[in-house]
Amino acid sequence: MKAHLPGGAVKSAPGADSTASQYTVLAEYYDRLNTSVDYSAIADYCDAAVKRYGLPDNKLALDLACGTGNVTLELAKRGYDMIGADSSEEMLAVAAGKRIPKDSSILWLRQDMRNFELYGTVGLITCVLDSVNYLTDATALTQCFKLAHNYLDPGGLFIFDVNTGRKFENIYDGRDYILEADGVLCAWRSDYNASSRLCRFALSIFIEEGGLWRRQDEIQTERMWSGRKLHRTLCDAGFEVCAVTADYTDIAASEDDNRHCYIARALK
Repeated sequence: MKAHLPGGAVKSAPGADSTASQYTVLAEYYDRLNTSVDYSAIADYCDAAVKRYGLPDNKLALDLACGTGNVTLELAKRGYDMIGADSSEEMLAVAAGKRIPKDSSILWLRQDMRNFELYGTVGLITCVLDSVNYLTDATALTQCFKLAHNYLDPGGLFIFDVNTGRKFENIYDGRDYILEADGVLCAWRSDYNASSRLCRFALSIFIEEGGLWRRQDEIQTERMWSGRKLHRTLCDAGFEVCAVTADYTDIAASEDDNRHCYIARALK
């Protein structure tokens, strides 16, 4: 099984052991260690949702928790005017150094997904690669969803994904993974507590420097959110849930999935 680092863009989330220093060292190597992620397919899914459910007359879109900006760039290729927001200065620096598609412009913002601010409203907000799982308490989840609604035009779409309980229990809990690329190796162990629904990721990053290897350790935490809780929090924030699918497909979600994708529409 191919593994990728937990979270497309790691956040400093309430209740987590880690802080905004997450991925300060690994940001430079993040893309090289995650070559198995199909960012184009994620952007295609979001674009197909827009075509299916429609948007207000606003092609401005926010990629929340954008990390190194791969989905942001893919959506820009599809004609969206993009804002990429992330709490990691180092991840944003990598994103800003990438080539922007022709006739596109991207605004990169250092913003925390719990209390972000925009200059106006957008038609689409995406938040991918289990970034919502990094919101580890109900207050943070509510804050994020309410802000997403606040900055969406009426009828705008909020698209995000989460790791499921099945993934935490059967793929992560007690498992060790190693990812490696030229000059860097990342080893990590996952431990999931079913009572608290928190999963602790202990990462050790080894970076080659002049024939020697420098090690840095960090801890990250995700929370498993039930479909019922996500649905209720979305509705309380002013959304209607249009669809919940198995990963980035058009297949309806089930208990056997490792990832669920949500498409929600902002009501007036």
